[in-house]
Amino acid sequence: MKHYDAGHQLIAQSQRALAIALRYSGKHKAADSLMTLAYKVLSDSSRPEYSRMLHRSVLNDYGIIKRFLKRFDESIDLYKLSMQMAVEEDDPRELLTSMNNLAEVYRRTNKLESAESLFVLIIPKLKENYGDDHPYVAKSLNNLGLTYRRPGKVDESILALEESLVLREKLYGMEHPELCAVLNNLGGAYTARDKKEEALAAYRRALEINKKFHGLYHFYTLYDLTDVTVTLTHMGRYQEAEATANELIEGTRKLYGEKHERMAIAYWRTGLLFQKIDRIDEMESYFRMSLDIMREVKPPLFHYTYRPLNSLAKHLLETGRYNEAEPLFLEAFEIVKKNEKRMKKEKLKTLERLVKLYEALGKPEDAERYAGMLEGSEAVRQWGSEKRAETAVCYLPSLICRSMTGGQ
Repeated sequence: MKHYDAGHQLIAQSQRALAIALRYSGKHKAADSLMTLAYKVLSDSSRPEYSRMLHRSVLNDYGIIKRFLKRFDESIDLYKLSMQMAVEEDDPRELLTSMNNLAEVYRRTNKLESAESLFVLIIPKLKENYGDDHPYVAKSLNNLGLTYRRPGKVDESILALEESLVLREKLYGMEHPELCAVLNNLGGAYTARDKKEEALAAYRRALEINKKFHGLYHFYTLYDLTDVTVTLTHMGRYQEAEATANELIEGTRKLYGEKHERMAIAYWRTGLLFQKIDRIDEMESYFRMSLDIMREVKPPLFHYTYRPLNSLAKHLLETGRYNEAEPLFLEAFEIVKKNEKRMKKEKLKTLERLVKLYEALGKPEDAERYAGMLEGSEAVRQWGSEKRAETAVCYLPSLICRSMTGGQ
């Protein structure tokens, strides 16, 4: 075992501080390297007073960096070690911090029952240790609400998110950016319950707050514009939806430039709007612009290229332009094959449309070949065992936009 003096402790503290700064600036790999050095110095130390610093200052921060790098197993191990040390040192607050971080990893890795159990246990303890009106309580209520966002739990999700919102309003006031994340989450929960007016109100409130604090040309504001546009479209308020769609395109172009995946998403969303109001030429133009950008800025067979590709191919199929539709559907099929683990339902739909396409083209052998794939597809068995209504319950308007960047 190596021995380190106070100078080494200061070095480790500095490494940790710089690692945190790098994490906040999005440089997660560099942050991981520095935190690894700090962790090694402290864990190799024979001085007992370092044990507490290791627990308090490094383990949880180290786990967060691993989480951002999607190295979830390592993150879980770090949080569990932190929890063990907190128990040994009889430090309930640090134990709660580690438990909360662990629950968040479970939520992000779709271990929702484990996450729910931890959050339900943590929240009363947070209130006991910090008081009812504390930011930690508000954050955990929000995360519990996200954990409940699944079939059969949407009402519980709404209750937890509403409680988090009320608490944040009490802590920060009625027009503070800290409200926006929970407002967006509430909008998604209301949408799942088909409470469109409530969803629209939540999204618009978040939009106004972010516009006030960040301006139009900021990614948080653009997230909110996406949510408002999609919700207005679903409500049939097309004139208002077109106005926000144009604002979204303007803001996205200003912030990211024309050749960016977010520009492709904005164009695709606008195409979907024009599809609803039968402005077919404009719809097709926006789908094509979206597809062209995705092909240019993303690698071949990138999974989100499927969205505009499928929308355009489906339109061509429905309007009898079969020869134009064929290469698009074949490309879409290659995408879903490459990304089958995450695109089981899309694979099923693409196979169905390929069968329909080749029947329309008078190519029965090709139609039969894809029908055979459809019949034996694992996607068919899985999709058939699920209720479409249950899948729709967890719909979030800007899911595509947010999942590409990590969200707000």
